[in-house]
Amino acid sequence: MFFKNQNSKSLLDFYPCDGYAYSLQKIKSNINYVIRVQRSSDNSQKDFKAKEITNGTLTNWVGGSNNGFVNIWYDQSGNNRNLTFLNLTNLIVKNGLLLIDNGTPYIEYTGNTTKNNYSLSNTSGLNSTNASLFTTYNSNDTTSGMVLHSGNLSGRTFVGALQLGSSTSIYESSGSPICRVNSILLTPQTRANLHSKIVLNKDVLVSFVNVNFSSVAYNHNKSLPYVYTVNTFSQSLKAKEFIVYNSDQSANRINIENDIKLRYNI
Repeated sequence: MFFKNQNSKSLLDFYPCDGYAYSLQKIKSNINYVIRVQRSSDNSQKDFKAKEITNGTLTNWVGGSNNGFVNIWYDQSGNNRNLTFLNLTNLIVKNGLLLIDNGTPYIEYTGNTTKNNYSLSNTSGLNSTNASLFTTYNSNDTTSGMVLHSGNLSGRTFVGALQLGSSTSIYESSGSPICRVNSILLTPQTRANLHSKIVLNKDVLVSFVNVNFSSVAYNHNKSLPYVYTVNTFSQSLKAKEFIVYNSDQSANRINIENDIKLRYNI
């Protein structure tokens, strides 16, 4: 079952999200604005709808050869868990041009973007013992290390990480989440195997079910994908969509993944 443009409804109309959901596309019918952008020319800020990102409204407002940084990524779940970026390092317009890859826009995290670069509002109640996560992004560097969903990297608490040359588990002290890449079960469930599935500059959907937020004191202010190692190369994580359910979506997983793959041509 696919939901794109079905009766003017979107993914979260069919499978409401009880956690938080960020996308540069409109994934719930009653959502208005999806991001707030700050332009480099005068530091003015403005909210934008999903269609305004791609129809020229955003780039016209940013203007000239200026940059546009995402200041707030609005929660489309309806739970008011907006994501505020604390540092202006997350580009969506660069030198006057909208950042697009594989036909859809993205937010670029570059260099040593860390887990401390954003703040998630209203995290109370996010304590499911069987949560589900859906991450859509791509990367321009497969030699890098990236954390997909993390409680505390320094404390070795994370759900999924990309780590070249590592055969250790996909998770650390976070229960036993089950990982899939583009709907295909990851076998074996290791960081190295997950790393091997990533293709340069190609959108990928990484999903997890059976994630235990409660047992690991999961910190949602460190839960979204970020780059965690920087050597001499320039890393770029191209963020497109993150949906976090505070509940088990195993029964709905296939339909959720199919909708995401349709919208991103995965």
